[in-house]
Amino acid sequence: MSSTNHWHTLDHWLHHLATTGLLKPKNIHYGCALCGLISGGLVFAGLISSGFLPPIRPWWPAEQVSEHYETHLVGMHVGSALLMFSGAFFIPFYCAIADQMQRIPNIPWILPQIQLASGTASVIGFLLPGMQLAVASFRKDRDPMVLQLANDSFWIFVLMPFSTFFPLCWSWAYAILLDTRKEPPYPKGMAIANFIVPCMFLWAAAIHTTQSGPFAWNGVLGFWVPLGFFGFQLIGDTYYLLRAIRVNYSEEGKSQSSRALAVSIASNGSKIEV
Repeated sequence: MSSTNHWHTLDHWLHHLATTGLLKPKNIHYGCALCGLISGGLVFAGLISSGFLPPIRPWWPAEQVSEHYETHLVGMHVGSALLMFSGAFFIPFYCAIADQMQRIPNIPWILPQIQLASGTASVIGFLLPGMQLAVASFRKDRDPMVLQLANDSFWIFVLMPFSTFFPLCWSWAYAILLDTRKEPPYPKGMAIANFIVPCMFLWAAAIHTTQSGPFAWNGVLGFWVPLGFFGFQLIGDTYYLLRAIRVNYSEEGKSQSSRALAVSIASNGSKIEV
């Protein structure tokens, strides 16, 4: 077989893959919706592999922090990579939400733009902790006091870059409230959840002011409440995104079938009333 035939076969196979195989648009939309859970799962996996679930204590002396890093050094190398990749998977997720927002009739055009802009900015909240953990675990012989500073920076980077979640979630919530279709794919309760969840991160604004208690980086309000609400939101948003995508493609399939029937009737010379 000549090289030309090889390229023709490859081109035909890639076209088939993109239109009817795993890469067809419907599956890409499903994949983007699932990326939110993948992103959150990578964050959990990164913290677990680093020995940070539950979080280490803010009041630990430098020597104890250094001992923890030495014990979990390999896991931290893995964890830093997982945290970095979690940001990459967050991008398709908020793009899927922006696409769904654009399908809502008569919403202000600026809402999907706010979603895309704030989603892009929110990725830094996944990248910074990963990079800081990579720096903190880079040298085995680092002075314990310096390592303690790097560890403090890591936890602040994990919890404090939350401000971009406000426009991200609130634009989505506002779009849901503006959906006046007879059977909207997203319940109004989902809008309320997206209004509330970012506010739960406000407790983390105080983690740099205390080393113990509920507002510390290992405290109920400083860590566990934001983490729990964020996980709840990801699961809920993903469920309704997947359901809406299924409905979208079901309706598009019916529309295409109707158009094909109309074309067939027209080609037979029948009169079509629109």
